[in-house]
Amino acid sequence: MYSKTITFSQAALNTTDVQSGNISMLFTPSGIVGGSMPNYKYPRGMQFKNSTGQAIKIGLIDSDQQLAEYHADNSNFDLVSVANGDSWTINNLFPLPRSKYILVQCPTGSSSAALDVDFIMFV
Repeated sequence: MYSKTITFSQAALNTTDVQSGNISMLFTPSGIVGGSMPNYKYPRGMQFKNSTGQAIKIGLIDSDQQLAEYHADNSNFDLVSVANGDSWTINNLFPLPRSKYILVQCPTGSSSAALDVDFIMFV
């Protein structure tokens, strides 16, 4: 089973800017007659514990196009607040909708630690 961890550093969180991370994996199968076709795999599960010392906000984006829409005008996108000390686990986030990017923000800019987000079960 494929897995991936994305780390948002304390310094990045302390900018108060929305940070993004690519959570998809690009695979190029080998041994296919006529050449290989690269394809993306997306996680079905996500988990993390907010131990940054502050409430953070997160959101999921499903494509490059939607990420461009977010950057052009984010008024249609609300990030979800996660209190310090809260955990999101595979038990309450499964199955994850098809997502290519994660957005994370520490609105106060006073994080005391980095944030690790784990993604698992890529399909």
